[in-house]
Amino acid sequence: MNEINGPSAPHGGNVSGIRPSVSPRTPSTRPTESGSDLQKASDNVRISGDARALSGLRELPEVRTERVNQVAKDIQDPAYMEKFESALMKMLDENWG
Repeated sequence: MNEINGPSAPHGGNVSGIRPSVSPRTPSTRPTESGSDLQKASDNVRISGDARALSGLRELPEVRTERVNQVAKDIQDPAYMEKFESALMKMLDENWG
């Protein structure tokens, strides 16, 4: 069965007459609007609003698990709903009534 080999011969030998072409990295250039002079190309990065919002998560304080659990427990108590309604009515009266 025949094998297809890449630019080197089997077992790591060199293929006669084939040399890899490696050129030094240089900044790319492109023609200006006039087409006569060359200017260096530049890269631009645009960060979406979603990415900005996600990066803001790092700045949030840690979650206080004990407090979250206590509030969840309080919400289950029927007296909580009465307190909530009272606070809501007070806020509505102060702001719109």
